[in-house]
Amino acid sequence: MPTPTPSSATSQLSINFIVSVISLILLIFTSVLSYYSYSAQARTGVREALEQLDDVEINNKYKIKPILHRFRFRPLSPESSLLLKIYKTQHNEAAASVPVSATEQVDNDFLNAIITQLTEDEDLDELLQTASIDRDGVHFELSTRNAVSVRRFANRVMTIMRDEWLDNG
Repeated sequence: MPTPTPSSATSQLSINFIVSVISLILLIFTSVLSYYSYSAQARTGVREALEQLDDVEINNKYKIKPILHRFRFRPLSPESSLLLKIYKTQHNEAAASVPVSATEQVDNDFLNAIITQLTEDEDLDELLQTASIDRDGVHFELSTRNAVSVRRFANRVMTIMRDEWLDNG
């Protein structure tokens, strides 16, 4: 077996180094791509879980619809933002294609009553970070990316909202 010359040994080390760098770059690219793919799958799972919920009707005048408003896929502190839109029910077919927001029917006292009932349930209380009202609807920030937990929370809070609405008015 011939002994390698110093120039061939150097070129062999250079080739090995280049192959190692390319492998490292491909490994990092694959890891980033996997992270974004998993994040998209988790967001789609939460959105589909909410879409499976039926809208909650109140006195045949209003509907509450859950929507995934924002989704943050963080390894240590995941967040899902749930938006509950409140619509006036349209019985006129011409106007039925344009939903009319009924968020003005909700005030801070109504929201506080909902939050009070949510805090009585330990599982739901752990998920809830913040709640607020704006012109779009009622927002709930949750500390999870789990589709089942978000769906259970949405189902429960819509039921509480309907019951509170019927009790007060």
